[in-house]
Amino acid sequence: MIVTTLSESNMKTVEEQAKNIYQLLEMVYGTSPWTLEQVLIDIRRDQTDYFLLYDHDKLLGFLAIQDLAGEVEMTQIAILPSHQELGLASQLMTHLDSIESDIFLEVRESNHRAQGLYQKFGFKFIGKRPDYYRNPIETALLMKREGKHDR
Repeated sequence: MIVTTLSESNMKTVEEQAKNIYQLLEMVYGTSPWTLEQVLIDIRRDQTDYFLLYDHDKLLGFLAIQDLAGEVEMTQIAILPSHQELGLASQLMTHLDSIESDIFLEVRESNHRAQGLYQKFGFKFIGKRPDYYRNPIETALLMKREGKHDR
């Protein structure tokens, strides 16, 4: 398995990568929380980075981050259901280690497995956003990992 960024990946066009990411989101969630157009727009943003985990030509998972004015947010992480519980999300999370600044994320209050993963990588709870998620409506827990200078 290989982890690559979109800028390093010459195998596929941006449109093909967006389609692969969208299809993976469909498999993970049943209905993707993002439209194909939203994925494509996000991929093309200069301040967004995607880390893609491939086994040969098959996308197994990805992690997306966004850097706005020095504040980094992890916007998405997803692993194919057939490849979950194999340490692949942890493999993707290690790519956050090179980030010097604070990193923020939101996670569903009911998603204890993801919360455990994030805590393993140094994220701590800092607040809540009631009714943040849709389908179903649910509170988001806000988490933060301190930047290297504060750890």
